[in-house]
Amino acid sequence: MAHDGKKYKTLYGSMVEESKVIGYCRKHRVHLTEGQLHQKECLKKHCNALKRWDVPFWKRRDRIKEIKQIKKEAGIPSWQKVEIRTDHEGNLLPKVKNKK
Repeated sequence: MAHDGKKYKTLYGSMVEESKVIGYCRKHRVHLTEGQLHQKECLKKHCNALKRWDVPFWKRRDRIKEIKQIKKEAGIPSWQKVEIRTDHEGNLLPKVKNKK
């Protein structure tokens, strides 16, 4: 998405640049920033009115969720650090880091 300096109305009537917007709320008819999304707890509520924008925030979030699922399936505790690698097909492969 190209950032041309366009500003969007967000919650509470503020205006922010396009680069800070991560989604649109169809219920409130405003755009959302990452902070507002966390503040309103849209993801915890599983809000159907939220429309994602194609921005890196969602890609990072999906990657973290994927890593957590892989760790769970591999029986690795959530607190344990792992080294994540990919195979030739791009699938994630967890490897427990050894303490030195």
